[in-house]
Amino acid sequence: MKKSLMILILCLLSIFTFSISYEEAISQLGELGILNPKNFSGEATVTGNELALRLFLTYDVINSKVKKLMSEMEDLFNPLSEKMEKLSSRLDSIEKRLSLYEDYQEDHRKQLEEFRAELSEMKSQLHELFSKLSELRQNGGIDLKELIRFQNRLDARLGILEGKMVENTTDLKNLKDSFEKLSRKVEAVKGLLEGEMADLKGEISKIAGNSDIDPLKRDISDLKVRISNIEKKTGELETLQKKLENMLKTASSNEELLYKAVKSNQEGLKALQENLKTLDSVKADKTQVEDLKGNLDTLNWIMWVSVIVSLLGLILSLLALFRGA
Repeated sequence: MKKSLMILILCLLSIFTFSISYEEAISQLGELGILNPKNFSGEATVTGNELALRLFLTYDVINSKVKKLMSEMEDLFNPLSEKMEKLSSRLDSIEKRLSLYEDYQEDHRKQLEEFRAELSEMKSQLHELFSKLSELRQNGGIDLKELIRFQNRLDARLGILEGKMVENTTDLKNLKDSFEKLSRKVEAVKGLLEGEMADLKGEISKIAGNSDIDPLKRDISDLKVRISNIEKKTGELETLQKKLENMLKTASSNEELLYKAVKSNQEGLKALQENLKTLDSVKADKTQVEDLKGNLDTLNWIMWVSVIVSLLGLILSLLALFRGA
């Protein structure tokens, strides 16, 4: 009789443990947005076996959807990662070109300073000529040979200066053509980036439309927000384009402004490259999917252990009661 009571107490404890595990599993599934405990508590006709079967089937469906979504995300992120690496290399190339333009502008600045120095020297020589002419005029005589030699030297120096002015003008025109090519390349990069962002947004919308799991839908919504933020960042390319156009308009008259604009464009490209790297954080959502799968596996294990313990306790208690009878 004592053994029967002990077995009955053990059975009741196992049933109590199962009920606690069952409620905990239902509540966790409800927090995950998969099941609603009220739907089950309101159905008086649902048996324990049917409920366990429903939980098992629900877990199986969710597990299959999670695997499918993970494979789709892998297929989505692998080509996107390659495209982002290609864009990063292109932006690095543009940054190097801007650095070369900056060095070129510095050399051009030095040439202009030398040109100004030579002009100052020419002015001093002209003042010297005027002073000599005044002196000769006061003394009553002019040495024509010396005046002709001085004029020849002055013509030679003026010819050299005119050649340098033509050379500087040609260099400035080449610089303008180079910036126009750079502007077209930046526009092409912007179009490519916008196209890839649109493709990514369409693929993520397709995945979100086929998924019935609320937490995963929220994750997809977060991805959409991040993609939208990246699309806004592409507006910096338009700002860069406008700056380049302004530089082309003022390059022929203001070398200092051209140098500052090139420096500003270089910093804008660096900032854009850093913003593009934030897209890699999207891969962190894959970890959230794996955590969801681990939680479901743990809940399933706890549920089946509780069911087995409860069944064993019931069988032992029934055997003890039959023997006592």
